[in-house]
Amino acid sequence: MSHKLVTLLLATADATIAANQSLSTSFGDTTVFEHCAGQLYRAINAPHYVAHAPNSLLPHCIQGIVIKSDLAEQGLALLLAEGVSRISTTKAEQIYLALPHQVELTAVDHQQLLMRHMRTTKAVCTVTDGKVGLPAIFPRTDFNKLLMLKNDSELMALLCQLPPEQQLQLGGG
Repeated sequence: MSHKLVTLLLATADATIAANQSLSTSFGDTTVFEHCAGQLYRAINAPHYVAHAPNSLLPHCIQGIVIKSDLAEQGLALLLAEGVSRISTTKAEQIYLALPHQVELTAVDHQQLLMRHMRTTKAVCTVTDGKVGLPAIFPRTDFNKLLMLKNDSELMALLCQLPPEQQLQLGGG
């Protein structure tokens, strides 16, 4: 099953990371894991979420790249990539990922984490102070807007302004 990058979740900059806590949000074929005690911001048209144990195996139909983190505290909060099989996250200095498609994570320091998604044009996502940048998903978006999003309404309003080929496509293949 082949999917485009489709999922985007954002959190407030003051969200507190809780290692060993997970939330999973299901949108048809799309499932997202989140390691965070803060509020879960759902992607457009997401109707519900279900809880899962940490480090559970994820289905291969997952698409997209999402990162959320408060790196001054405990590091990486969330990552998903097309074909993700397992995510295990503790702190920024202790990240383990077993991915069928090569994803490279490097903890630069406590304020910045660099993620390189090798399967798609080596796009780079940078996370700083709990704010999120996602050029791998929206390569022509104004990322300053993405960094400042605070709630679902602002997220959906921004997504609606994207060209059709960049808008989220949930629950399909």
